[in-house]
Amino acid sequence: MADEIRSLNKSLGIPDSLSEVGVKENKIDAMSIDAMKSGNIAVNPRCSDAERY
Repeated sequence: MADEIRSLNKSLGIPDSLSEVGVKENKIDAMSIDAMKSGNIAVNPRCSDAERY
């Protein structure tokens, strides 16, 4: 199934990684902190924190 999803993403022009869209590695921490502030995290069935991931 993962291969099919990768194939679909490729056919749609969806990048494989954040680096492909210009995100630098040194920005990942700030992005994870921003994501933790998202309202959507409140309905996540799993507890999340930046340290874990």
